[in-house]
Amino acid sequence: MNKTYLHQLIEKLPESTLPTVGSFIGYMLEQSSAEQISDETHDNAQLDDEDYSQEELESFQQGIEEFHRGETISHDEMKRRFNVA
Repeated sequence: MNKTYLHQLIEKLPESTLPTVGSFIGYMLEQSSAEQISDETHDNAQLDDEDYSQEELESFQQGIEEFHRGETISHDEMKRRFNVA
């Protein structure tokens, strides 16, 4: 599939569907732009060179122990439980 083919499909659409198609294309552009901005922000972020507090280190250790005991759930399971795509 390429842009020429998509243009051909759009030309075949009834006028009544254009607002919906336009909204969808706009949404896709926003998502693409947001992902690009997010990637650029991540790539250009400065490293955090601050030391962790004792409380943070203990929290990390607690999480690791919970993981080893099987008390955590996967990211996919979390998305399923909360009905997130």
